[in-house]
Amino acid sequence: MDGMLANLVNTLKNKNIFERNRKTTRTRALDIMLYHLGLSLRKTRTIISSFEKVSHEAIRKWYLKAESIFSLQEKQRNSLAIDETKVKIQGEQHIIWAAIDIQNWEVLKVWI
Repeated sequence: MDGMLANLVNTLKNKNIFERNRKTTRTRALDIMLYHLGLSLRKTRTIISSFEKVSHEAIRKWYLKAESIFSLQEKQRNSLAIDETKVKIQGEQHIIWAAIDIQNWEVLKVWI
């Protein structure tokens, strides 16, 4: 187990923020990561429930306990570029929006 999930599991174990261990730390870490990356609570529950039963309320509570791990620092930005493009995929048209920091070309947000 390497990468982002392994780092999150280790961080959760080291911080010892969960009192009870009814679910594995790896399951909690995966739930927290999926929700943090933009999935809704119910979609996250649907994915995780395919191998372990969990409620969307449990995921919400776990995320609130672990939220400090994902602390974001506000940055002062001088200029942004927001662009939109249309893409046709299998005959269906989709619109892609992107916000980019012009100074360092950091992608700030993408919406499809």
